[in-house]
Amino acid sequence: MDWKDQVIADQNKLIIELREYIAKLERRIEELEKRNAALEQRNSELERRLGLNSSNSFQLPSSDGLQKPVRVQSLREKSNKKSGGQAGHQGQTLKQFSNPDKVVMHESVACSRCQTSLTNTLTSAYIKRQVFDIPMLSNTLWTHYRASPKRGDVPKDIIGILVHDHWKTYFTIECVTHGLCDAHHLRELKALTEIEKESWSRQMARLLTKMCV
Repeated sequence: MDWKDQVIADQNKLIIELREYIAKLERRIEELEKRNAALEQRNSELERRLGLNSSNSFQLPSSDGLQKPVRVQSLREKSNKKSGGQAGHQGQTLKQFSNPDKVVMHESVACSRCQTSLTNTLTSAYIKRQVFDIPMLSNTLWTHYRASPKRGDVPKDIIGILVHDHWKTYFTIECVTHGLCDAHHLRELKALTEIEKESWSRQMARLLTKMCV
């Protein structure tokens, strides 16, 4: 083998070694990219957990510890309108009826200052007031509120509609229709807006607020 053939053989060997080394680097780069993606996802999840509190998640206020969120911020967004009734708003005032269901006479038997008897005194004026009682809409359908020192302590024999947050333990209760609390929906949307920087969550919160009004 002359020197030219030897040079060509050495170059071919070098090319093969470089290709193997490049392939090894490519596998290493792919491995590092997957690990980096996993670490970024884990870091985002940890940052999200650190940003969660009782105001933007289903966590209990007792879990906030010493870093309690400021309670002055409301889920209702600010507007340019003044508080109270707006200009041009037609109020609804309860007017007195001429024929009420029941009339009760409250007669004064003595002066409130000197306690002098008013039995033989002629009446000079009347003051009339009407009271409106709110009727019972139903006497068969009831709403029960239950407070318990332990979360998830719900009677297993409960029936009807059970409104709660997204805690998985509640979904193990059978024979009920599960309803999710809109207040917790707004907290989750708040977390998506503040932590995840999602643009749609703010619009969804506005829509949900309007639906609940």
